[in-house]
Amino acid sequence: MFKSQCLLLCLCYVIISAYGNAVPFIDKCEWKDQACIKKSAQKAIPSFANGLPEYGVKALDPININKVSLEESGLSLTFEEFKVVGLSKVKILSVDRDEAPTYIKLELECPIDVTGTYTASGQLLFVPIEGHGPFQVKTNNIYIWVKAAVSTVDGSDGEKHWKIGKFEYTYEAKTKTLLDFKNLFNGDKNKAAPIEKILDENWSELMKLFAKPIISKVIHEIKDDIQSFVKAVPSKDLEV
Repeated sequence: MFKSQCLLLCLCYVIISAYGNAVPFIDKCEWKDQACIKKSAQKAIPSFANGLPEYGVKALDPININKVSLEESGLSLTFEEFKVVGLSKVKILSVDRDEAPTYIKLELECPIDVTGTYTASGQLLFVPIEGHGPFQVKTNNIYIWVKAAVSTVDGSDGEKHWKIGKFEYTYEAKTKTLLDFKNLFNGDKNKAAPIEKILDENWSELMKLFAKPIISKVIHEIKDDIQSFVKAVPSKDLEV
């Protein structure tokens, strides 16, 4: 759930920073000036995360999601009315680019805190699970590596606009992640103990599992914001 949020949000920061200063919170950079792009993108993060209604960009910190579900390996899991906090604190570690065709490569670090309501049944790593109540997933350090294609298209206004294309990514949670699910087995502590142990000891594997129902929703939310921005601002107003 976390990797896609961070990588798409940071990708937007990097693209905007690389091409200009048409908006007041962006320092103008050239593509070849990697240090400038990184510095400018980092500076822009709080403004972009808070939302830019003048460009059709919704706030991305927090992100509120109504409902997503997962059915896999005997596990039925639903997250409802949950909130994702932390994208305004993304740290961009490195930026690189490759031309002909144009790609952006970046490395970033994300702190994420997700809270909401869960409903679970079936099995988790072959252990019975059942529960409904509050949940929290919190981590201070997820590292993400992404490669994304960037192209130029004709806009409806007759101007050239930037467009984000195919992207690839990998990620690694390098510090222990809190996976806290309340009211397992309707509060029966004896039945809940095996699941709580799994959540504590297998957090890295479970991060990937729990991410599956949320990734597509988060991508849709953030990519809509990115496309709204580049649709509103022609490349001639951003490009050096």
